[in-house]
Amino acid sequence: MAGTTTNKIEVGFRNYLLSLIGSDSGALCSSKGQEYDDPGGRLRFLHCKETSKIEMWEKMKDKATASNNLMGLWKYTVSSCMKIEAWWDNLKNGGHEGGFYNPGTCSVGHMAVSGGRLNYGQNCVINKNHLTWDSSGNKREFYTNRQEDRSLSICRDIILQMMYYFEIVNTDSSTRSKLSNPNPCQDLYESLVRWGGTQVAEAIMTDWFIGDSSGTPGGISQSLKGIDLYEVMTETVYGDGRGDKSIRCRLAEGLESSGTQASPKYKTEYDKGMELSECRESSNKCSGLEEILQLGQSPDEEISGDITSTARIAPENGTGGDGTGVSLSASAPSYSGSSFLSSGDEDSNIKRAPKTPPSVSGGSASIGWAVGASVGILLGLVSSAYGYYRVFYMRSRRRNLMRAPRLHGARIAYA
Repeated sequence: MAGTTTNKIEVGFRNYLLSLIGSDSGALCSSKGQEYDDPGGRLRFLHCKETSKIEMWEKMKDKATASNNLMGLWKYTVSSCMKIEAWWDNLKNGGHEGGFYNPGTCSVGHMAVSGGRLNYGQNCVINKNHLTWDSSGNKREFYTNRQEDRSLSICRDIILQMMYYFEIVNTDSSTRSKLSNPNPCQDLYESLVRWGGTQVAEAIMTDWFIGDSSGTPGGISQSLKGIDLYEVMTETVYGDGRGDKSIRCRLAEGLESSGTQASPKYKTEYDKGMELSECRESSNKCSGLEEILQLGQSPDEEISGDITSTARIAPENGTGGDGTGVSLSASAPSYSGSSFLSSGDEDSNIKRAPKTPPSVSGGSASIGWAVGASVGILLGLVSSAYGYYRVFYMRSRRRNLMRAPRLHGARIAYA
């Protein structure tokens, strides 16, 4: 998993996730049965290009209960991954200075999944050709023979484990005032070892969490100022500017063993004066989360902040430009840093419905197409009017939020 932090960000979020397959125990392919017991077996299963249905990792299924809502959160992870992918691309387009990438004023709070598609505000500069999952909100079945499904499933697995071990599993405001687990960082690390192997687990812990400046540089969060990937993920649940800022996962090397029990590799620390994020029904902190847990599907969301539903789209040359909505690219995006694709994956062909009427002869067929087109336009106008109502009416009920900086601006160590 060689490569600089800049390379990791520049290749895009999807390719960063796929790069995990090319290291440690993720290099080979495992059958569906092997994903349960073999260390790294789940990631190896996601490397397989045979046609197998991808479901929640069995290790996490074993932890699912009626009270922790893991099954509902598993579905919710699709929306979270869609937003993080777009936020990551905005990060690339914002450039970097002094070793830090600048996301500007774009945040996951400026994004919403509506009708299964991702929408984002005018302050996000995103190359739509770099987005792989932007139409996946209503998708219910995923298969290993599709690269976009494999990469999305890697993202979902990582996020679900973080949600579980950091107890982002309930909309009850009383459940997260204090974590019941004294060292969730270590438990997450051990779970990631079982999921993808030791090297993969160490890379994820370094890339997603702010630690300290005493280790070897190279983690992705080292290049983010005042925020880390874990906090970005929690903002997809708790809302813009309300992610977990207080949690740090630091290397715990040098601690003595206690009897036969090995020393933990990571320790969990909390910044003084910072509270854990939590859901409060009255403050609308968890937009859509209650609904997703009850219905098991991605709800239509409103976008927060003073923005519109029209996105600024950065074309391939990166010079900016305006566009509306988001669409999947019909061809494979061009990424730098090809060394990250050591698994030899190629993009699946993604076909879109034709935008022109069918070429047919005969008056009845032409009339039928015209009537169908008219109905489609009418429905589109009604849907658009309702969408604007949701965005502007709901926006008036929400307060403007400012992102609070972390107390420490330390760069991240890379294990």
